Amino acid sequence: MLSCGGFRLTKWMSNSKRVLSSIPTEERAKEVKIMNLDQDILPVERALGLEWNTEDDKLGIRTKPKRKESTKRGLLSVLSSVYAPLGLVSPFVLVAKKIFQDECRVGKGWDDELTPHSKQWWERWLEDLPGLEEFGVGRCIIPPDFGTVISYQLHHFFDASKEPYGAVSYVRIKNEAGRIHCTLLTAKSRLAPMKQLTVPRLELLAAVVAVKLDTTLRQEMEVKLQESVFWTDSMIVLQYIKNESKRFHTFVSNRVAAIHSGSRAVQWRHVSTRLNPADDASRELTGNEMITNARWKQGPEFLWQEEVKWPGCPEENPEILNNDKEVKQIPTALTVSQVTESATDRLIGNFSSWFRMKKIVAWIRRFGAWLKERKPASWCLKGKDLEITDLEGAGNAILRYIQRKHYGAEIQALRAQGRVPSNSPVYRLGTLYA
Repeated sequence: MLSCGGFRLTKWMSNSKRVLSSIPTEERAKEVKIMNLDQDILPVERALGLEWNTEDDKLGIRTKPKRKESTKRGLLSVLSSVYAPLGLVSPFVLVAKKIFQDECRVGKGWDDELTPHSKQWWERWLEDLPGLEEFGVGRCIIPPDFGTVISYQLHHFFDASKEPYGAVSYVRIKNEAGRIHCTLLTAKSRLAPMKQLTVPRLELLAAVVAVKLDTTLRQEMEVKLQESVFWTDSMIVLQYIKNESKRFHTFVSNRVAAIHSGSRAVQWRHVSTRLNPADDASRELTGNEMITNARWKQGPEFLWQEEVKWPGCPEENPEILNNDKEVKQIPTALTVSQVTESATDRLIGNFSSWFRMKKIVAWIRRFGAWLKERKPASWCLKGKDLEITDLEGAGNAILRYIQRKHYGAEIQALRAQGRVPSNSPVYRLGTLYA
């Protein structure tokens, strides 16, 4: 179709030598034009900024940055050159991010030398960086000779520590014979804000990241996915997500709402820290650990087993404690105020319209006047309409009642001494309008 419009695609590359042999030589990528497809090994190409080992069909990371000075500017330059949009090596990149944040925290300038501690960690990170080229993850989620896939599942793990937090996502597939295969799809790790947050709040932030990863993957993957599963080692986060009775403060309430908008409570499960691969996303890993860490690339061992062998919640989620700092406390004075509430307070509390309240109070005042006069023939209570003076009198009566209720001491002081006490909340009004 592009050729019909005058756009002829060239420089073709494939991980299959059979496919390459069907493409005319002049239309192939430069590296394979002179290759002997029967003997030579396919080269490493770049695909969307990632290293693509076409012989093994694995995606890797390009790590050939130029040496920079040991300053914040040099650190950020090298860190930005490690292009990893899928977050495949996010635990390793997290080390450099942490060093950069530490330098920002102590107020270092862009061209100031790093502190001795940060410089030591930075040099060690640079030494590990070239070895990261050995890291690779399979491009295809279905291994060769796997057969027909009957089940696709997304599994998201998340975790947080005092500073970093993150999430990692895996796809779990199953064929007709019951064979299971899991592989890493994407991951994301972040540093906590400079303003310190509690670990439960950071765990909630990591949970939101996991939900966003799930939404993105479901939009991009062109396979029929089953319901996603979210895993955490934080019981308090599970309590927040599955809570149906208590109200939270704004920070927790907003995050829980974001989680509920992208998932359901039954999708969230508990996993021990020992089995949680997101524990790697929330702490720093060296280059060698990234290469040898099979759990990070393939997921925990239990995902390779039948669902009946998956870890379960140690017990039914207990109720959130009332003294939890994130739970809104119900005012204890509410019951007392309801018991001692006067009839006038109940009347005023039943109206949200100022005009309707004045009308009711005006009728009550008129009825009171009739009771005092005791002259039924003087006028009919139901037949005479309210006048403007009646509404004005009712409004003034309401305001006088509110003033007596809340500023009774001030009114008495004004009548007795001509001024309000200095400890009164309205005392400064006298000086402002004097």
